[in-house]
Amino acid sequence: MVTVHQDPNERLRWTGSPNGVRLPTLQDGDRRIAAALKVPNVMPATVLIGSDGSVTEVLPRAFVSADEIAEAVGDRLR
Repeated sequence: MVTVHQDPNERLRWTGSPNGVRLPTLQDGDRRIAAALKVPNVMPATVLIGSDGSVTEVLPRAFVSADEIAEAVGDRLR
């Protein structure tokens, strides 16, 4: 899982979460990453990437807890 930050101002990049979950963040001010991954133009969106580097799923929604993330992606990561 990665987060994709679309604001062109990198200093405003999201660096964490109130629920303590930390994920790698890609800077994408010009939306090239989002276009390549076919991420809809909504915020936030979570991208699941398989071990082969392919996009397995895009979840265009906000998560409010680590438990909610685990429930949404748990079976997909096995």
